[in-house]
Amino acid sequence: MDINKWLPKKHQNLAGQLVRFGISTGFSAACSVLIPVILHEGFGVDERTAVAIGFTIAYIGNMLLVRAFVFKSVNNIKHDIPRYIVVNGLFRLAEYAAFLALLTWAPFTYLTSLLVILSVSAVIKFCAYRKLFDR
Repeated sequence: MDINKWLPKKHQNLAGQLVRFGISTGFSAACSVLIPVILHEGFGVDERTAVAIGFTIAYIGNMLLVRAFVFKSVNNIKHDIPRYIVVNGLFRLAEYAAFLALLTWAPFTYLTSLLVILSVSAVIKFCAYRKLFDR
């Protein structure tokens, strides 16, 4: 199915990016949620440590997907990767800080806290990554 045929020319690139970002975000969210659940529930790893490990794995996979798959960057990788590391690193630190705050002060379980943080963050990340990688 080609969604571009229904969109004005100026929005066709954006539509494809949004679809690909949704796929990439699904991968990242799966890593960010499933890995901590498996580590914590299955192996008794502390909640905070399990989430930190999940975020780290999602960070590496997301870097590769966002650059190559979502925005199809034609920039030199030596230019893109350092910028991505800083931007995504700041997002991950903010997500983790927000997770710890919700876990500490909100009446949420660790899983609910994690899902709330990742949902809000995904919207903000798309805008930031589009500015970072889009041609």
